[in-house]
Amino acid sequence: MKTIYISGKVTGKEDEAFKEFQDAEILLDMFDYKVINPLKLKHNHDKSWESYMKVCLKALLKCDCIYMLDGYYHSRGAMLELYIAQSIGIEVHYQPRKKTLDNLANAIFCKPDNMIAGLKWQQKQDKQQIKDLKDRLDFVSKSSEKVFQLID
Repeated sequence: MKTIYISGKVTGKEDEAFKEFQDAEILLDMFDYKVINPLKLKHNHDKSWESYMKVCLKALLKCDCIYMLDGYYHSRGAMLELYIAQSIGIEVHYQPRKKTLDNLANAIFCKPDNMIAGLKWQQKQDKQQIKDLKDRLDFVSKSSEKVFQLID
């Protein structure tokens, strides 16, 4: 059984994040993963972002996989977790984007012209998201040495 770590945006949306992480935990459990939900880890520290990340990164390093929740790219911590996972060969899985699922549902019930327009719009959104991700990864990679110092 593989161990999988859930990663996503938490800061600024704590109540919503708890539900998103819990839903992901239930789903991943159904696929026979041993799930590490960082919101359920013991955090006996000063509650600073850095302290949370130290606990979370230690848990991540023990996992076989990481599951990136939709919107993870808006989180400094999730981007850091992704960068570390990719750097050390942890298998990465991505939650399907809600917009993509909505477009698929619309494509099933729409006329072909509407479907093509929707797919073109999605392609444009994806290109912007890729650019945003590259910018965030550049930021994370530049600060990675500081992070590895935190883990020690």
